[in-house]
Amino acid sequence: MATAPPTTDALVGRDAELESIRAFLTRSTAGALLLEGEAGIGKTMLVAAAVADATERGWQVLECRPAAAEAQLPFAALADALGDAVDEVIPALPAPQRTALLGALRRIEADVDRLALSSGALGVLRALAEYRPVILAIDDAQWLDAPSANVLAFALRRLTDEPVVVVASRREGEALPPAVEAALTAIGVERLPVPPLSLGAIGRIIRSRLGLSLHRPALIRIHEASRGNPFFALELAAAAATAGDGAGALPVPETVRELVQRRLAALPKDARGGLLVVAALGHPATDVLAHAVEDWQRVVAPALDAGILEVRSGRIGFAHPLLASGVYGGAAEHERRAVHDMLARVVPDPEQRAWHLAHATARADEDVATTLERAAAGAAVRGAPETAAELAEHAHRLTPREHLDERASRALQTATYAWAAGDATRSRGILVDLIGTLGPSPARAAARQLLVKIVDDIAETIDLLGDALDDVAGNAAAEASVLNLLARQRTWAGDFRGAIREAETAARRAAESGSTAELAVALAREAQARVCSGERTQHELLDRAVALEREGGDSIPVGDSPTRIRALCALWDDDLETAWELATAVDRRAQAVSESWRAIVLTTLAEIELRRGSMAN
Repeated sequence: MATAPPTTDALVGRDAELESIRAFLTRSTAGALLLEGEAGIGKTMLVAAAVADATERGWQVLECRPAAAEAQLPFAALADALGDAVDEVIPALPAPQRTALLGALRRIEADVDRLALSSGALGVLRALAEYRPVILAIDDAQWLDAPSANVLAFALRRLTDEPVVVVASRREGEALPPAVEAALTAIGVERLPVPPLSLGAIGRIIRSRLGLSLHRPALIRIHEASRGNPFFALELAAAAATAGDGAGALPVPETVRELVQRRLAALPKDARGGLLVVAALGHPATDVLAHAVEDWQRVVAPALDAGILEVRSGRIGFAHPLLASGVYGGAAEHERRAVHDMLARVVPDPEQRAWHLAHATARADEDVATTLERAAAGAAVRGAPETAAELAEHAHRLTPREHLDERASRALQTATYAWAAGDATRSRGILVDLIGTLGPSPARAAARQLLVKIVDDIAETIDLLGDALDDVAGNAAAEASVLNLLARQRTWAGDFRGAIREAETAARRAAESGSTAELAVALAREAQARVCSGERTQHELLDRAVALEREGGDSIPVGDSPTRIRALCALWDDDLETAWELATAVDRRAQAVSESWRAIVLTTLAEIELRRGSMAN
């Protein structure tokens, strides 16, 4: 939602801050300026002033204004920030980055690779900056949705000499997303505190906005009660004017909620109901509101006239976040649940529907849990594992306690998504609890196998996999999968004899179960361990493994690919031509599957070129 240009009266008393902003934009072609202050102090107007200044300079403006209600929606801020600018430069991006960006922004249906998406966002910034300086303005950055925050942080950290600056605001007492805080620090951040306004400035704002000329004692009382906060001062002055007694008996509210409730009391009942819908949605498009509120224009008209709501660029939102929090926080719990239940049936976005369903449901409900589980899977496919983890956790919360298998599965999904999002601490905590709760089962084995990806100690991973093998005893296919992991870990630990033993057993169990994929991996792992132990390259084993891999299509992950392992063995054997041919084949597959895995394959290709003496390549 674009920030409106500030009016002159909105910037009264902010000469020093405006000069700091002008100086920053004049001297900076990189770095960040972070405006910090309490709610209602005027940060939004200063961000808008920075945008207006940059626009006058001819800069490219990218901006977003996150709302608390939208902090759970994946890529909401990224879509606002990049917006139409993507269309200008996306043809120049590599195909995987184009697909990832368009998929994340819901322009196309596509599986989104997170590395490709983050690299694409970086590519957009760099491409735009080739033509003119870029300002990325983020108002209320503390409410950035986690997927947007992490993608933008990835891009910002990798800027070098491109003329891209960030101007952001943060509410006092609330933290920025950790990735954004780290990125701003990395590119060089200047912090600009936004202090309270003087008595004279508060008086001028009240006179300009409300047309009130208060006597000095009344003005002093409002200034003291508001502590120089212009939002509170205007609300208090309006309340005094409504009471008709100046400010002599001014009722000073103790909370934001009380202040907002006084202002809302004058609105019709259906208007107050419409405000709760808007507060639950954040910055909804007017067509979404039309589906949620019958005769919405009539319903919200009083709030628009009162300056509580505003419409910009086809979206409707509160004139100030404090009004939104006051409306939502002031509603009874049953009222909020009812609104979320209604919105779950009308909003078009599947993840947004899931969030409303989660907030509408207080008691265990398997049907709701199943819906949230599916939404979590969709968010993961869309490249938003942070959102997927939250949705999966809600699915687990709402799963009936007697549904033991479903509860275990959803806890494991939550841990998997949290790990994919980079939150290893959260993932490990879930997995340790799950392992301690479950008896021997495939679910407990799966929890141990995921924990192997998190722990740092190779000996601990081998112990975990040994326990996982006990958990699946008697299940030939599951045993083969665990044994293949054990073979890999023992190879990494230098226990090549042990790795060969595990791989041979894995091959037998895979053959018994009819698992072609696990048999292919087992043969490749055995060959790899034998080569590492000093034996000659195991051509027969590797040829058979690769042939089985081809039979199974793309069912084997790139990291376990026998073709990749055969390429490594050829490299170690100095058969550089064969290594190159095999590694490029794996690279072609990785391009279609995962940019993260492609980065690993490219290191193999780079080593081959190094051994060839092709330093430039």
